[in-house]
Amino acid sequence: MVPPILLYWIEGSQFCAKVGVALDSRTIPYNVKLVSALNAGARNLPSGGHLTPEMLYNRKDVVPDSSAILRHLDTALPLAAPRAFFPTPAVADADAHVGTVVNACVLYWNWVSDAGYARSIRAKGAAAAPALLRAPAGLAVDLLTKGKRRSMRDGVAATLGEAPRPGTPADDDAMRTRTVAELAVYEALLPDGDAAGGGSGGGAPAPFLFGGNLPSAADCGLYAMVCRFVGQMGDAALPPALPDLWAGAGGDRLPRLRAWYDRMDAAYPIIFNR
Repeated sequence: MVPPILLYWIEGSQFCAKVGVALDSRTIPYNVKLVSALNAGARNLPSGGHLTPEMLYNRKDVVPDSSAILRHLDTALPLAAPRAFFPTPAVADADAHVGTVVNACVLYWNWVSDAGYARSIRAKGAAAAPALLRAPAGLAVDLLTKGKRRSMRDGVAATLGEAPRPGTPADDDAMRTRTVAELAVYEALLPDGDAAGGGSGGGAPAPFLFGGNLPSAADCGLYAMVCRFVGQMGDAALPPALPDLWAGAGGDRLPRLRAWYDRMDAAYPIIFNR
Protein backbone atom coordinates (compact mmCIF):
# COMPACT_ATOMS: atom_id res chain seq x y z
CA MET A 1 0.00 0.00 0.00
CA VAL A 2 1.33 3.43 -0.97
CA PRO A 3 1.57 5.92 1.93
CA PRO A 4 -0.39 9.18 1.53
CA ILE A 5 1.15 11.58 -0.98
CA LEU A 6 0.11 15.22 -1.08
CA LEU A 7 1.53 17.41 -3.83
CA TYR A 8 1.53 21.19 -3.64
CA TRP A 9 1.67 22.65 -7.11
CA ILE A 10 0.87 25.51 -9.47
CA GLU A 11 -1.43 25.15 -12.44
CA GLY A 12 0.54 25.36 -15.69
CA SER A 13 3.98 24.66 -14.18
CA GLN A 14 6.15 22.38 -16.29
CA PHE A 15 7.87 20.98 -13.20
CA CYS A 16 4.56 20.20 -11.51
CA ALA A 17 3.33 18.58 -14.72
CA LYS A 18 6.49 16.44 -14.78
CA VAL A 19 5.72 14.97 -11.36
CA GLY A 20 2.05 14.41 -12.14
CA VAL A 21 2.83 12.60 -15.39
CA ALA A 22 5.49 10.49 -13.68
CA LEU A 23 3.17 9.33 -10.90
CA ASP A 24 0.29 8.76 -13.32
CA SER A 25 2.53 6.55 -15.46
CA ARG A 26 3.02 4.21 -12.46
CA THR A 27 -0.60 4.59 -11.25
CA ILE A 28 0.73 5.91 -7.94
CA PRO A 29 -2.17 7.55 -6.06
CA TYR A 30 -1.77 11.09 -4.78
CA ASN A 31 -3.71 14.18 -3.80
CA VAL A 32 -3.11 17.73 -4.95
CA LYS A 33 -3.31 21.14 -3.33
CA LEU A 34 -3.24 23.99 -5.84
CA VAL A 35 -1.38 27.05 -4.58
CA SER A 36 -1.21 30.61 -5.86
CA ALA A 37 0.81 31.24 -8.99
CA LEU A 38 0.95 34.99 -8.31
CA ASN A 39 1.41 35.29 -4.55
CA ALA A 40 4.35 33.14 -3.46
CA GLY A 41 3.99 34.31 0.13
CA ALA A 42 0.50 32.85 0.35
CA ARG A 43 1.43 29.32 -0.69
CA ASN A 44 1.90 28.01 2.87
CA LEU A 45 4.10 25.12 1.80
CA PRO A 46 5.12 22.61 4.50
CA SER A 47 8.80 23.56 4.05
CA GLY A 48 8.07 27.25 4.54
CA GLY A 49 9.57 27.90 1.10
CA HIS A 50 7.97 29.16 -2.08
CA LEU A 51 9.05 26.77 -4.86
CA THR A 52 6.78 24.11 -6.31
CA PRO A 53 6.20 21.26 -6.66
CA GLU A 54 6.57 20.15 -3.07
CA MET A 55 5.58 16.76 -1.70
CA LEU A 56 4.35 15.78 1.74
CA TYR A 57 5.00 12.03 1.89
CA ASN A 58 3.38 9.83 4.52
CA ARG A 59 2.28 12.97 6.40
CA LYS A 60 5.84 13.63 7.60
CA ASP A 61 8.50 13.75 4.84
CA VAL A 62 8.68 17.14 3.11
CA VAL A 63 10.37 16.99 -0.28
CA PRO A 64 10.70 20.06 -2.54
CA ASP A 65 11.84 19.92 -6.20
CA SER A 66 10.48 17.69 -8.96
CA SER A 67 13.59 15.54 -9.38
CA ALA A 68 14.05 15.14 -5.63
CA ILE A 69 10.41 14.02 -5.34
CA LEU A 70 10.89 11.28 -7.94
CA ARG A 71 14.19 10.18 -6.37
CA HIS A 72 12.50 10.00 -2.97
CA LEU A 73 9.77 7.79 -4.39
CA ASP A 74 12.33 5.55 -6.08
CA THR A 75 13.77 4.88 -2.63
CA ALA A 76 10.72 5.07 -0.37
CA LEU A 77 8.27 2.88 -2.28
CA PRO A 78 10.78 1.41 -3.48
CA LEU A 79 10.72 1.53 -7.27
CA ALA A 80 13.38 -0.72 -8.77
CA ALA A 81 14.17 -0.88 -12.48
CA PRO A 82 12.27 -1.05 -14.77
CA ARG A 83 9.72 0.97 -12.75
CA ALA A 84 12.27 3.39 -11.29
CA PHE A 85 12.16 7.00 -12.44
CA PHE A 86 15.98 7.12 -12.45
CA PRO A 87 17.03 3.64 -13.61
CA THR A 88 20.45 4.72 -14.98
CA PRO A 89 22.97 7.58 -14.63
CA ALA A 90 22.19 8.58 -18.23
CA VAL A 91 18.60 9.35 -17.21
CA ALA A 92 19.86 11.52 -14.35
CA ASP A 93 22.14 13.44 -16.72
CA ALA A 94 19.32 14.02 -19.19
CA ASP A 95 16.94 15.07 -16.42
CA ALA A 96 19.47 17.67 -15.24
CA HIS A 97 19.90 19.04 -18.77
CA VAL A 98 16.14 19.22 -19.29
CA GLY A 99 15.61 20.97 -15.96
CA THR A 100 18.21 23.65 -16.64
CA VAL A 101 19.05 24.27 -20.29
CA VAL A 102 15.81 23.13 -21.92
CA ASN A 103 13.86 24.90 -19.19
CA ALA A 104 15.77 28.11 -19.95
CA CYS A 105 14.57 27.82 -23.55
CA VAL A 106 11.01 27.36 -22.29
CA LEU A 107 11.31 30.44 -20.11
CA TYR A 108 12.71 32.45 -23.00
CA TRP A 109 9.76 31.67 -25.26
CA ASN A 110 7.13 32.18 -22.56
CA TRP A 111 8.56 35.25 -20.83
CA VAL A 112 11.44 36.93 -22.69
CA SER A 113 10.43 36.77 -26.34
CA ASP A 114 7.89 39.51 -27.03
CA ALA A 115 6.09 37.31 -29.57
CA GLY A 116 6.14 34.20 -27.38
CA TYR A 117 5.00 36.12 -24.30
CA ALA A 118 2.10 37.63 -26.26
CA ARG A 119 1.02 34.18 -27.45
CA SER A 120 1.23 32.49 -24.04
CA ILE A 121 1.47 34.34 -20.72
CA ARG A 122 -0.14 37.58 -21.86
CA ALA A 123 -2.93 35.81 -23.76
CA LYS A 124 -3.72 33.55 -20.80
CA GLY A 125 -3.78 36.47 -18.35
CA ALA A 126 -5.93 38.66 -20.57
CA ALA A 127 -8.39 35.84 -21.27
CA ALA A 128 -8.95 35.38 -17.55
CA ALA A 129 -10.31 38.93 -17.25
CA PRO A 130 -14.01 39.78 -17.68
CA ALA A 131 -15.02 40.32 -21.31
CA LEU A 132 -15.51 44.07 -20.89
CA LEU A 133 -11.96 44.45 -19.62
CA ARG A 134 -10.12 42.37 -22.25
CA ALA A 135 -8.30 45.27 -23.94
CA PRO A 136 -7.03 46.95 -20.74
CA ALA A 137 -6.48 43.51 -19.21
CA GLY A 138 -3.60 42.89 -21.61
CA LEU A 139 -1.97 46.10 -20.46
CA ALA A 140 -2.56 45.11 -16.84
CA VAL A 141 -0.83 41.78 -17.46
CA ASP A 142 2.14 43.67 -18.92
CA LEU A 143 2.39 45.83 -15.81
CA LEU A 144 2.08 42.88 -13.44
CA THR A 145 4.70 40.82 -15.26
CA LYS A 146 7.21 43.55 -16.11
CA GLY A 147 9.52 42.77 -13.20
CA LYS A 148 9.23 39.02 -13.64
CA ARG A 149 9.99 39.26 -17.34
CA ARG A 150 13.15 41.18 -16.53
CA SER A 151 14.27 38.62 -13.95
CA MET A 152 13.45 35.77 -16.33
CA ARG A 153 15.55 37.41 -19.04
CA ASP A 154 18.54 37.65 -16.72
CA GLY A 155 18.05 34.08 -15.47
CA VAL A 156 17.83 32.69 -18.99
CA ALA A 157 20.98 34.57 -19.99
CA ALA A 158 22.87 33.23 -16.97
CA THR A 159 21.81 29.63 -17.64
CA LEU A 160 22.59 29.71 -21.35
CA GLY A 161 25.82 31.68 -20.90
CA GLU A 162 24.78 34.58 -23.10
CA ALA A 163 24.22 38.30 -22.67
CA PRO A 164 20.68 39.26 -21.62
CA ARG A 165 18.40 39.39 -24.65
CA PRO A 166 15.47 41.79 -24.99
CA GLY A 167 13.33 39.28 -26.88
CA THR A 168 13.32 40.99 -30.29
CA PRO A 169 12.66 39.13 -33.58
CA ALA A 170 16.41 38.87 -34.25
CA ASP A 171 16.91 37.32 -30.82
CA ASP A 172 14.02 34.95 -31.49
CA ASP A 173 15.79 33.67 -34.61
CA ALA A 174 18.93 32.92 -32.61
CA MET A 175 16.98 31.30 -29.78
CA ARG A 176 14.96 29.17 -32.19
CA THR A 177 18.23 27.75 -33.47
CA ARG A 178 19.44 27.17 -29.90
CA THR A 179 16.16 25.58 -28.83
CA VAL A 180 16.13 23.16 -31.76
CA ALA A 181 19.77 22.26 -31.10
CA GLU A 182 19.05 21.40 -27.46
CA LEU A 183 16.02 19.30 -28.41
CA ALA A 184 18.01 17.56 -31.14
CA VAL A 185 19.93 15.82 -28.34
CA TYR A 186 16.76 13.85 -27.60
CA GLU A 187 15.81 13.43 -31.24
CA ALA A 188 19.11 11.55 -31.59
CA LEU A 189 18.14 9.11 -28.82
CA LEU A 190 15.14 7.89 -30.82
CA PRO A 191 15.71 5.49 -33.76
CA ASP A 192 14.98 6.62 -37.30
CA GLY A 193 11.90 4.41 -37.51
CA ASP A 194 10.32 6.50 -34.75
CA ALA A 195 9.38 9.31 -37.13
CA ALA A 196 5.76 9.64 -38.13
CA GLY A 197 5.26 7.50 -41.20
CA GLY A 198 8.34 5.43 -40.44
CA GLY A 199 11.89 5.95 -41.59
CA SER A 200 14.89 4.17 -42.97
CA GLY A 201 15.26 2.32 -39.70
CA GLY A 202 11.76 0.82 -39.97
CA GLY A 203 10.18 -1.24 -37.23
CA ALA A 204 8.08 -0.24 -34.26
CA PRO A 205 8.85 3.12 -32.63
CA ALA A 206 10.87 3.19 -29.42
CA PRO A 207 8.34 4.32 -26.83
CA PHE A 208 10.69 6.25 -24.55
CA LEU A 209 14.01 8.06 -24.65
CA PHE A 210 15.93 5.42 -22.72
CA GLY A 211 13.95 2.35 -23.74
CA GLY A 212 11.83 0.32 -21.36
CA ASN A 213 8.06 0.18 -21.04
CA LEU A 214 7.59 3.22 -18.79
CA PRO A 215 8.72 6.84 -19.14
CA SER A 216 11.77 7.85 -17.14
CA ALA A 217 12.12 11.08 -15.17
CA ALA A 218 13.78 12.56 -18.26
CA ASP A 219 10.83 11.57 -20.47
CA CYS A 220 8.33 13.13 -18.07
CA GLY A 221 10.33 16.33 -17.69
CA LEU A 222 10.99 16.78 -21.40
CA TYR A 223 7.35 16.06 -22.26
CA ALA A 224 6.22 18.87 -19.94
CA MET A 225 8.81 21.26 -21.40
CA VAL A 226 7.82 20.53 -25.00
CA CYS A 227 4.18 20.99 -24.03
CA ARG A 228 5.02 24.56 -23.00
CA PHE A 229 6.30 25.09 -26.55
CA VAL A 230 3.56 23.45 -28.62
CA GLY A 231 0.73 22.28 -26.33
CA GLN A 232 -1.90 23.68 -24.00
CA MET A 233 -0.49 22.28 -20.73
CA GLY A 234 -3.54 20.09 -20.32
CA ASP A 235 -6.41 21.57 -18.34
CA ALA A 236 -4.33 24.69 -17.59
CA ALA A 237 -5.21 25.81 -21.15
CA LEU A 238 -1.99 27.83 -21.46
CA PRO A 239 -1.51 28.74 -25.14
CA PRO A 240 1.69 27.46 -26.79
CA ALA A 241 4.62 29.86 -26.87
CA LEU A 242 6.37 28.32 -29.90
CA PRO A 243 3.63 26.63 -31.94
CA ASP A 244 5.78 26.40 -35.09
CA LEU A 245 8.53 24.41 -33.35
CA TRP A 246 8.00 21.38 -35.60
CA ALA A 247 7.96 23.41 -38.84
CA GLY A 248 11.38 23.48 -40.49
CA ALA A 249 12.37 25.16 -43.74
CA GLY A 250 12.78 21.80 -45.47
CA GLY A 251 9.75 20.08 -43.95
CA ASP A 252 8.99 18.64 -40.54
CA ARG A 253 11.60 19.45 -37.91
CA LEU A 254 12.52 16.91 -35.21
CA PRO A 255 10.09 14.26 -36.56
CA ARG A 256 11.10 11.50 -34.15
CA LEU A 257 10.75 13.77 -31.14
CA ARG A 258 7.37 14.95 -32.41
CA ALA A 259 6.15 11.34 -32.69
CA TRP A 260 7.44 10.65 -29.16
CA TYR A 261 5.67 13.77 -27.85
CA ASP A 262 2.40 12.78 -29.50
CA ARG A 263 2.58 9.34 -27.85
CA MET A 264 3.32 10.84 -24.45
CA ASP A 265 0.47 13.31 -24.85
CA ALA A 266 -1.99 10.56 -25.75
CA ALA A 267 -0.91 8.18 -22.99
CA TYR A 268 -0.30 10.65 -20.14
CA PRO A 269 -2.42 13.81 -20.48
CA ILE A 270 -1.45 16.64 -18.15
CA ILE A 271 -4.09 17.27 -15.48
CA PHE A 272 -3.62 19.90 -12.79
CA ASN A 273 -7.11 20.15 -11.32
CA ARG A 274 -7.87 16.86 -9.56
